[in-house]
This record gives sequence, C-alpha cells and structure tokens, in this order.
Amino acid sequence: MAPHEVKILELFSGIGGMRCALASAGIQSTTITAVDVNTESNKVYNKSYGDKPQAKNIASAGVKWFDSMDAVMWTMSPPCQPYTRQGKQQDSDDCRASALGRIIEVLGKMKNPPRVILLENVVHFERSASLCELLHTLHKIGGYHCRGFMLSPMQFGFPNSRSRFYLVAIRDEAAFSKLPSGTADDAETLSLTVYKSIPCAHCNEKSLRVESKEVVTPIPGQEGFELVMADIECDCEYVPREIGLFLDSPDSLSTTCDVPKTTLEKASSFCFDIVSAKSLQSMCFTKAYRKFYNGTGSVLLKSQTPTEPDWWDEMGRPHFRDLKSMTELVGQLRYFTSSEIARLQGFPLKSDGNRWRPALCSKHEEAVEPREKRPKIDEDVATSLCTDVEELEVPVRALVGMLGNSLNPEVVNKVLPLKRAPVPMDSASNSSACLVVLALSMMSKRQSPSYTVKQFLNQKKNALTKADKSSKGSWDSATIPLCDLINSSDDYYTTSSCSGRVQVWAGESTQSKTDGHFMHRYGISHDYIPTDYLQNLPGPEEEPFLWLKFEPIILHVACSSLESAMKLVRGFRTVLPLSMIRSIQASSPEDCKKVLIAVEGEDRIDAPIRFQGQDLYTGPAADWLIKAANEKLRRNFERIDEVTEAVKKVLEGVDMPTCEDFTPSE
Repeated sequence: MAPHEVKILELFSGIGGMRCALASAGIQSTTITAVDVNTESNKVYNKSYGDKPQAKNIASAGVKWFDSMDAVMWTMSPPCQPYTRQGKQQDSDDCRASALGRIIEVLGKMKNPPRVILLENVVHFERSASLCELLHTLHKIGGYHCRGFMLSPMQFGFPNSRSRFYLVAIRDEAAFSKLPSGTADDAETLSLTVYKSIPCAHCNEKSLRVESKEVVTPIPGQEGFELVMADIECDCEYVPREIGLFLDSPDSLSTTCDVPKTTLEKASSFCFDIVSAKSLQSMCFTKAYRKFYNGTGSVLLKSQTPTEPDWWDEMGRPHFRDLKSMTELVGQLRYFTSSEIARLQGFPLKSDGNRWRPALCSKHEEAVEPREKRPKIDEDVATSLCTDVEELEVPVRALVGMLGNSLNPEVVNKVLPLKRAPVPMDSASNSSACLVVLALSMMSKRQSPSYTVKQFLNQKKNALTKADKSSKGSWDSATIPLCDLINSSDDYYTTSSCSGRVQVWAGESTQSKTDGHFMHRYGISHDYIPTDYLQNLPGPEEEPFLWLKFEPIILHVACSSLESAMKLVRGFRTVLPLSMIRSIQASSPEDCKKVLIAVEGEDRIDAPIRFQGQDLYTGPAADWLIKAANEKLRRNFERIDEVTEAVKKVLEGVDMPTCEDFTPSE
C-alpha cells in the first residue's frame, strides 16, 4: 500500500519521535517542517533524517508564518514541566507554556488551520488550563472532532513505564466513527473522551466502559469542559517482553556504563530501581538520568554477579534483603546505554536490522501482518529511522536527556487517525471476605479552623511525590486503578496501599517479629502462587518452623474534611457491613487536621506449614492449601473492583445510603 503523503508541521520536534511514529504508521511527507529551539536536538534530528529543523521560537511566531506552512497535519510535544506532578504546576501561567499558548492563539486566527492535530504530553495535562483553552479554540473554529488517550508502552509489550496523554483532533466526522465514545461530539457541553486503552487496527470485538464523567474547570470562573475517562474492553493481547531483548551486546559495553563506587557510597543510592535482563518493567527514563537516583530511570543488574538476589518480584525485579551498603554491589550494577533506552522507548536503530520489532497485537495483527513478513530495516527505504547513537557525536548524558524529553513512537503509532489498516477498525462480588473501614483520625468538631484547602492540597502534592508508605514503597498493580481514581479528586489522596499478599514467615510465632523473620528470598507475592510453592522452601534443618500467611487489601486514604470522609465511608458502606467500621487514634498532630480512612480486608490465612521440622502439608493437602490461598486472592481482587466502583459513584456524586448509625469514636 502506498504511504499517505501529507504536509506536516512538526512542532517541538526534539530528536524526531513524532516523525518516526508517522513513518511507522505508513504516513510519509512530501514536505515536512520541523521546529525546535534546542540546537543540540536539532543536530541529532538532522543526523537522523537529513533535514535540518528550524531553530525558531514558536512563542513569537506570527499567524502569517503558520499559514505559510500550509500543513495538513501538526504534531507537537510541548514542554511538560508546567503540568508535571513533581513541578510547580503553574499550568498555562508557566513561562514554558507560552509557546503552546501562542499556538492556541494563532489557531483561532488562521485562514487555513490544519486538518489534523496530534499532541503528546504528561499525565495531568488532561486537566490543564492549556488543554481547556485549546479545546475551546478548536470548538470555536468548528469541525474538529477530538479524542484523548492515556497510554503506556507497558500496554503494548514494552518493558518501560512511560504513561502519557495524547490528544487527536481531526476535521473529519468519520475519523472516530469506529471508536466507541462516551459522549456525542455535538453535545451542548464541550466534552472530551479519554481512553485508557485502545484496540489494535484489526480488532472486531470491543465495547466502551465509562469510568467517570466530570466537568473540569481549571480556571475558576471560566468555562470548563466535560472530561470522560473511559476504557475500551477488547480481547487484544500484547506479549510482555523481557528487558534482555532490548540490551546491547555485552561485547560492546565499556566499564564507563558501571555505576561508580562513589555513587553507591551515597545513602541515596538505595533509591535506585534495580532491574535485570529478565525483568518485565523499567522506570521511565528522564532528562535527569545518571544525575539523580530516585525516579529518573532504572539501573541494570549484570547477568553474572557474585551477589545473588534474595528474591525476585512478580515483574522480575531483583531484591536484596540484607545489604548494609550499596557498595556491596560495586561492579554489578550499570546504567542503561543510550541505545538501550532508545529501543525501550520504541526507536528503531539502523544497526539493529532484523532485531527491531514493532508492537503488534499477538491475537489480531500478527495474523494479518506476521512479524517475519514486515519490511526489514534495511529494506524499507521510506521508513524514517533513528540514527545509531554511536554516530551522533553527542555526549551520553545529553543524548539521554533528549531521549528523556522524547516519546515512544510505537505508542504514538497506535493513536494516529491516518494509520494504515488493511482491515477496517470495527470491523476499530459476593464473598465471605469483609472489609474493615477504620477511621484512623476523625477530626469531628476538633478540626483546626486554620486547616485550609490549600494546606490539604499542599500535603497531597508532597505525599504523592514520595514513596508509598507500604513496606514495598509503591502501589501494587491491582490497586493502581483504585489509587489513581482516589487521587484524581481534590478531596482525597492515598498514603498507603496493598492489594493483598501471600508470604512465608519463619519462626515459632507469627505474632512477634523477634521470634520470626520474613523469607524474603522467596518474596512476598501479590499475585497467585504456583502449585509447587511449598516444595521450594528451605530444609527443616535450616528452618524448623514455617507459616503461610495471606493478608488482604489495605488502603489508607487522607480526606480533606469530615464531610468528604463521610461521603467516602457511605460509598464503602455499599460494599461493606456497618459493623466493621471503627476508629483509631491519629498518629501525629498533623494527622489530626485531616481525616484518615483505612480499608482493610478481614479474610486471612495464618497457617503453620512446618512444626519442629515436620512438614504439615504435603501432596493433596499442599495442593488444597495453595488453592485456598489463591482463591482468597481471587476474591480479594474482586473486592478491590467493588471498592473501585463504589469510589467512582462517590466521585460522580451518586447518592449513597446514610451513615446515621455510624458515629466515630472519640
């Protein structure tokens, strides 16, 4: 099929991620104009594609200049700093948002605005004043149909977490006709449906599940828009890929990739996210990778190391139980190379040739376009590629920073309205486990009069930038939708959570940590345990007493006021019995200013599995115990879904049963 030929204006072009995505989707351009003020990234772009971007300040570009481009399609990845959760969240008031503000202003004055606009930015941009202004401008121009997407490379088999928001606006009423919508385009209220998943181009079975609807008003007193968060339920499958498939050959690596001893001597090096070649997930790589340690990207545990991990979690991450100092791992940890980061972010490298594989749905797309029949790198002369990083003559840290500012072309490919598709797109509980709602601190009449909404939001901002207070330090995958939902409201934020877990405890008693210790070498499983789990325990000489424990969901939520807390409690009441609600004293004076609610499951297992060296569960009995633990996990996951639905109703303003019989204890 001949590629689509369109004129494209690539704004904030960076190293050319959008251009790579367009080429991957079969969209070529007879004329392309790339624009970016960063001269270093412009050099990389020129080396990769042979075209030199204009080093132009978009914030000062005039209407005539935009009209003269005569572009059918605009792509843009404006600076994300004004909208990140870690930043100052100044939104459109941030000076770095001025270029996007200029684009929005110009759009309303152009004679020939583009037919297609594709925008990429960080999560939380969907609630920004900048997006609100853009949507209203497009609405005034008329004819634009808009959809949003909230997607991560993890959804498409890439072992890299990089959730991003995408907006597609197109002047074609049939553009999204095959994509189920949560609202009508001609509705009285300006509305945007944001999809948290998307079917492949060959999926025929899909339905829409609306998760929430709310009117977003970023600037008080000004007109907002209706934000519809939705999930497309389909049977598409993307095979998770191990990090090892994206790594350089060991022979090509130098010792300069090793994490220096001076770095590991710092206490902050314990913040490193350590992954291995068999891991299924790595952290988002940012511009600060190699400069800061926490939240900037993962480091790799080498395959041959003298220090063996004590256990591996469900995503294949290695964990070390008794490290006194990170210097014990000197020579065993290395940074990811720029070429490895490029692959993890979906950039095809010229030298990889047949190694490069796009993200294909294993259930539908591979049946139509098998990987082995797709064009090879050196055969598809029209495909735009990322030049091999070794040829770029750019300092490693600078190149990593450019990649950190870029995007995943393969994910962008999924949302493109013009992508080639040989097949039309449409052609596109009740369990015995009870949850306990524990009011950790009910401020009641004693709430501090000086405690303001601003103080609560500042506490929320600080809390969400820190690690989760659970022992794991992060959300479990099963609780992420629930935590995300709670944190989407200005009245709540989560402080700690656990989706439920199975663990082995060694010692004569499970009631005292001085009598026993966790068997970290086998890990704490937040997912179903294998049938041979009890067969792989240490011998009776090493551990004469062992216990199997199942612990259910734990969720701690901070609420802005007693009123908001009671709304949440009433929501929980729809799936929880009143008899299971009680209060606990706050742990600090600061906590007394806000309401802290805890949700904790009651269904547990605390079973001795070895006594004085004698295994108590073998054969069918062991199978029965494993099955019982997994069944409790299954019911626990169902209950998490029930709680999530209850919270959705609370946030949507659905009337809940009253809590007249509920009085928090003093």
